[in-house]
Amino acid sequence: MKFYKPWIKKYLSSNINNQNISKILNNYGFESNITNISIPHKLSKILFLKIISYKILKNNKFAIIYIEYNKKIIKLFIINKYNLNKKYIFIKKPIKKTNKIFNIKYKNKQYIIFKKKKNFIYIYKYIEKNSILEIKIPNNRIDCNNILGLSRELSILTNKKLKFNYYKKINIKIAYKNKITKIFYVKNNIIKNYKYIIIKNIKLINPIINKNLKYNLDKIGFKNNFFLNNIIYQIIIESGQIINLFDLDKIINTNIIITLDNKNNLIYKYKKNCIYKNYTSLNKIFYPNLKTKNILIFAPLLKTSTLYKIINNKDITNKYISNFDNNIQTYFINKISNLLEKKLLGKKKKIFIKKYKKIKNNKIIKLKFSKIENILGFNIKSLYIINIIKKIGFKILKNKINYLEIKPPQWRKDLNLIEEITEEIIKIYGYNKIPKLPIKTNLTINQPNKYKKYINNIKKLFIHLGYNEIINFCFSNENKEFFYIKNTPKQIRILNPISEKMSIMRTSLIPGIMDSLIYNIKRQNENIKIFEIGTCFYIKENTIKQKQIMSAMIYGYKYNNHWDIKKNILYDFYDIKGDLEFILLKNNKINLINLEISKYNILEKNLNINIKIKNKNIGYIGRLNKKIQNKLKIKYPIFLFEIKLDNLPKIKINKIKKISKYTFNKRDITLIIDQYIPINKIINECYLIDKKKIKNISVTKIFSNKEIKKNKKKNITISLVIQDKKKTLKEKEINKIINKCKKILKLKFNAFFSEELNNY
Repeated sequence: MKFYKPWIKKYLSSNINNQNISKILNNYGFESNITNISIPHKLSKILFLKIISYKILKNNKFAIIYIEYNKKIIKLFIINKYNLNKKYIFIKKPIKKTNKIFNIKYKNKQYIIFKKKKNFIYIYKYIEKNSILEIKIPNNRIDCNNILGLSRELSILTNKKLKFNYYKKINIKIAYKNKITKIFYVKNNIIKNYKYIIIKNIKLINPIINKNLKYNLDKIGFKNNFFLNNIIYQIIIESGQIINLFDLDKIINTNIIITLDNKNNLIYKYKKNCIYKNYTSLNKIFYPNLKTKNILIFAPLLKTSTLYKIINNKDITNKYISNFDNNIQTYFINKISNLLEKKLLGKKKKIFIKKYKKIKNNKIIKLKFSKIENILGFNIKSLYIINIIKKIGFKILKNKINYLEIKPPQWRKDLNLIEEITEEIIKIYGYNKIPKLPIKTNLTINQPNKYKKYINNIKKLFIHLGYNEIINFCFSNENKEFFYIKNTPKQIRILNPISEKMSIMRTSLIPGIMDSLIYNIKRQNENIKIFEIGTCFYIKENTIKQKQIMSAMIYGYKYNNHWDIKKNILYDFYDIKGDLEFILLKNNKINLINLEISKYNILEKNLNINIKIKNKNIGYIGRLNKKIQNKLKIKYPIFLFEIKLDNLPKIKINKIKKISKYTFNKRDITLIIDQYIPINKIINECYLIDKKKIKNISVTKIFSNKEIKKNKKKNITISLVIQDKKKTLKEKEINKIINKCKKILKLKFNAFFSEELNNY
């Protein structure tokens, strides 16, 4: 937003310098820059004066000139730098192509001395150097996008009065019915109402253009020679109110639709064709010209939602549009009609109005003084708060000892919360008045987040095992996801992705880990252990959900090259399985993991395994598919796992228990079972017989020969540790437990035992 300082003087009673204005605005959240410009006057106003005498002082840097003006001798002291000598200020260095040029301020009027000859000088009248203020308005303060709004804000901040009293209702006769209301139609309910005035019997004969106004508008980007346009531009800049002009005789028998186009410009459509796109650059068909006899002045009041759309547009005029107030609408349509009535010698009719939406007052806010004190940390007297609230424009409905009931003004749509109002109060009260007090609070120690602790423990265990942590973006590529995991869940697409590589939200951590692995392999790393813990996203029942996943990968040799190692060994499946069991045992206290054969596209058929805990599938583990490995041109096998952390059982807190003083007993059971039966199932069944007395079960031997292999069997020996807390177990009691184990294993798995091996 750009404007001149003199424009603020119309509304603000005090005289503030531009530099002071910019300082005040910069202190309160606005960004402002000053650019100086000079406005030359007409050459007709030249004074031709005779030099009586002159003296040159201090190496031609200074001079005293005596001239005769209105039968008086005037003494002028000339200097080429800023200086103050009694009544006169002299500015500016000499300019080329002339002998000497100086700017002189004399009796509060500024002149240029132009010296050509020894005995004569030409004095041009010179308008004061002006400056343009360019201000960036915050998004929540669009009410300051015009001169009136900005001067209103400055009056509050500087404690000065406004010349324009916008609190009082403007008493103007308004009519609600007229034939013109049938001409205009509004689409999508984009405006609250529109008001219009008709001026009849006008005379548009060679209108005089105000050159100063035109020059000012040109400097801030509004370029137009027609005087009506310049007047409308000025009203938009001053008030933020949209004003349009129509030739009444041309639109009287037409239908005009008011709507927004694709670029959020307010447009007026006529018979499917767009008449004009901008507010004031109208088409010649309906715009007033030299032959116009009757003018229709049209002023719509926009809804706040349409205002925000229009302001974001690149059009220059749109930056100044910000009127929320019905009162300002009537005032400025009346002002422009009075101005045109005088200039065009016409006769004005009443203001007509067509309402589409009732202008609702903002909600009532209950403002407690104690709440303000809690937010600020110190007490402000209630009288100060009431005065500040009145300055902002709030209506006080109730004034009690402890609280106020207030209504925000129409132009402050951003003040709906007590915190926002408190921010305005301290801004106007003064940040310098905040007392310097030591902080006094009751310190409360927050408990650490259990989930963060849990994740940190897992990370420490991985690092202890020699893994390196990697962190990847949550975004991924659709083709990459499909390359590794063909049966991916429904993907979440990003509307405006940065690139194709980041077009979807990731459904797995494996593609990101594989990228890190390939990056390291290309840099000749041959023993890699990496892991990642992160969030993956998926769609379930038309809602976006997320899950925490832990993934790890090993590749290459177990050990670094060393003179003592003759044959280095590659990582295998049991290395990564052992690491997983160690992490789950140490962190989640899980002793047993059920592994079952599965069918994942990413894994090799022979080592493609589901990970289950208590019959719940928590993830998968295995070797990377050879086809993928060959396409990526990777030498050695890759082993990996991926686990859903949300599916893991909750951590049980360890309790200190007394160690039993009674001896424990070991018993071995040797049996033959089918080759396809997992050993985990046999161990689980034995535990279920007597959980209190069976303390541990482990596999001690696995044996096979040609005969056993032919029959697709395997021979295993399991060792049971049996103990009671209260007493020493007798042989009969131990044998009972072992016999029960044998019976169940025989029934469920058709097992043969060592006593029956000869018969087998």
